[in-house]
Amino acid sequence: MLFELALLIGLGAPLQGEFREPIAPMPKLSACTPVGAKAVYHLSDLQPEAVARLNRFFKEGFADAGAPFNSTDVIRDHAVPQRRFLRAYKHGDKQIVWYEHGGSGYHLHALGMIKWPGQTGLEVSPFAWFGGGDSADLCAASKAFFAGVQTSQEM
Repeated sequence: MLFELALLIGLGAPLQGEFREPIAPMPKLSACTPVGAKAVYHLSDLQPEAVARLNRFFKEGFADAGAPFNSTDVIRDHAVPQRRFLRAYKHGDKQIVWYEHGGSGYHLHALGMIKWPGQTGLEVSPFAWFGGGDSADLCAASKAFFAGVQTSQEM
């Protein structure tokens, strides 16, 4: 009876056209307010220079917040990136980007970028990559990054 009802309302009909992966929900992020930093919630709101630097650093690109990305190690659509932007913070010559990374062992990261004196653009800091943990850890890492603390996890 339930099967017939499902067919009647179209739930049992074969899929037509291209199958699309469901969009993985955005993770719940803790509130974070690094002193003096401005929050950015979409890639389109980042400085173009920062987006260009991220795309050079991660050749396969980023999905914007809320957009589809490959959140697991089962890749069905190679046009969809394995990283998705979560948020970023900018303060002075420093920016830090939070993102989620799909694949085997889904995890969160924060990546710091600095415009060093005498440089024309942002560079990824070799000592400002923070991986794993939850958003509270990324918040602590962001505050430390803006305070000048460097991680020992060189890229």
